Amino acid sequence: MKFYNLFSAFEEFKGKLAEDKDFVQLIDELKMADASLDHCSGAISNKVIDLDWVETIEDCLLDIDRAINEQRRFIENIEEVVGIEKARRITSESVRHLAQHTNLISKVEDDTVTPEKILNIHREESFSVYENRFLYTLCSDLVRFIDKRFEALQNVTDSASFNFKMPRTLRKGGEIATVDLEFSYASAHAEEQLDLQTDVTQLTDYQRVLRIRRIATDFLTTPLLRGLRGCEPIKPPLVKTNVMKKNIHFIKAAELYTYINQYSRLGYSVYANEGQDLLSGETKQELYNTMALAYFIVKLSADGTLKKSLYDEHLREIERRRRALEEEEMLRSNKLNYLLEQARQEERKKYLDEIDRLNSLLRGLQEKLNYYKMNYIRQTRTVNKLALSLKRLAKKMDKEIDYHQDLKQREISTLKKDWEHFVDHTRKMRDDQVAQIQLACREQLKEQRANYEKSLAEIQKTHQQEVMQLSAQYQKQIDDLTQQIKTLKSKK
Repeated sequence: MKFYNLFSAFEEFKGKLAEDKDFVQLIDELKMADASLDHCSGAISNKVIDLDWVETIEDCLLDIDRAINEQRRFIENIEEVVGIEKARRITSESVRHLAQHTNLISKVEDDTVTPEKILNIHREESFSVYENRFLYTLCSDLVRFIDKRFEALQNVTDSASFNFKMPRTLRKGGEIATVDLEFSYASAHAEEQLDLQTDVTQLTDYQRVLRIRRIATDFLTTPLLRGLRGCEPIKPPLVKTNVMKKNIHFIKAAELYTYINQYSRLGYSVYANEGQDLLSGETKQELYNTMALAYFIVKLSADGTLKKSLYDEHLREIERRRRALEEEEMLRSNKLNYLLEQARQEERKKYLDEIDRLNSLLRGLQEKLNYYKMNYIRQTRTVNKLALSLKRLAKKMDKEIDYHQDLKQREISTLKKDWEHFVDHTRKMRDDQVAQIQLACREQLKEQRANYEKSLAEIQKTHQQEVMQLSAQYQKQIDDLTQQIKTLKSKK
């Protein structure tokens, strides 16, 4: 921004010397010395624009533009009774109309009817819907609203013309210093140029008025609104159609329509001052600051020893501040390094503790799996022992059968059959029991393995998520601390 660096340096100069006793004393002496000889005359005139109506219009310009670009239209039926030779198209409506208006029939011969005139209907696209007429009325009213205030602003000229004189004579010990500050100033604001592509925040208040005036005028030159010239404007109260209730662009446009029709203020104020005392107390105080600075500069030029001693003191002060900044930076860097190391150790401890917890949980699951495996082995051994016992029993029965064969063949044969049936039944029962036991063991082991794998997968997934979260938090803290160190180094 223009003059910003100069203004900032001047404000820093005033703030730094506001508490300096020697400077304050020098200012008091300037105020008292020959103050009766001060002279100032001229006139100042400024216009101040009320930005409320300007900002309200600016906020709605984009919505108006988008509403215009929608170009709403409808199909309009145009009915016209024309000569039969000019009829373009005969429709059922034309025939009904002719039946109701027999005076339009020229002659009737047998079944042939010859009309003299007939109703002709043709369809045309029309943009004269209520929403478009509302936009045309809004833009027309908006241009008149802005032009009324723009013309009034043009009649008020910003100008300033004045001159002042402030002579001062200072007597300090053996010194006599005479400062005669005389200044003349005259200005008149020229016509301001405008670039619509410029950011609004970079424009003056008057340029913002020029901008909204230009844009509002351009709206009326769009194909849609140019084609609606001569249409019937809408009249209050405003009818809220479905489009104007639901479309955000039309809602904003309706709010602006209500605002400009209810706004009755001028939209600007004029401040004028004319006479012998145009300089405010604050302005005089700042002029005293410049006079004191001029006195000090001349005094340094006349007293080389003072200048050298002050320059040496200034260098020492700069060196002292530099060392203080280095020490502060070192302390801050050490503190950041300490905090960073503490954070690393704390995160490392949390990470190791979590790993120990998960390993402990994994060992517990492994012990349960080993228990289930041993249980399965014991049950398998029991089944094998039962099968061996059955085999021994079968052998014993075979011996008994052989022993009684010679005694009672028939009886033995019968008994053998019964016994074989019994053995088969027993073996079948044994096989079924063994199969059931083995199936139950396999199902139980399969279920235990599935539960174990599911639990292990959930634990590993949770562990990975927690580790990733802890790593992300740890990395974010390192990045934040690194960024702070870079910021501190860049400030240095």
